[in-house]
Amino acid sequence: MARTGYHTRQRELIADFLKTHEGEHVRAADIAAHLAVSGSPVGVATVYRTLDMMTKSGEVKKYIDPDAGACYVFASQPCDSRHYHLKCSGCGKLIHLDCSMMSDLEVHIAREHSFELDPGRTVFYGTCAECGAKRKDNDK
Repeated sequence: MARTGYHTRQRELIADFLKTHEGEHVRAADIAAHLAVSGSPVGVATVYRTLDMMTKSGEVKKYIDPDAGACYVFASQPCDSRHYHLKCSGCGKLIHLDCSMMSDLEVHIAREHSFELDPGRTVFYGTCAECGAKRKDNDK
């Protein structure tokens, strides 16, 4: 990943928060609120600017959640723009979907519907195995 800009204490705090919430989509306001409660307040505008720089450098991925708006996730592993993502509506976990079946779907949609998917921006929403198991336990 290319690193840009300089590292500040605020950037370090934001990166640490994202690392501890790896795989989760979080909003800038969530980060700012957590930092304020933990005794290291950082303004929301600073959080947005820092997330923007981190997104440009590839350290962070930005997604638009139809319900929550702009969300961010720490890019602990290089995220190839040619794969899709699964997002759990229960816990917010983001799962990288590297599945050869998806290329068949992509080809089908292009051929049959004259529409080209953007895998780097395509997120499927549903329920992860853990949340599904919890739901089944609660239904008993």
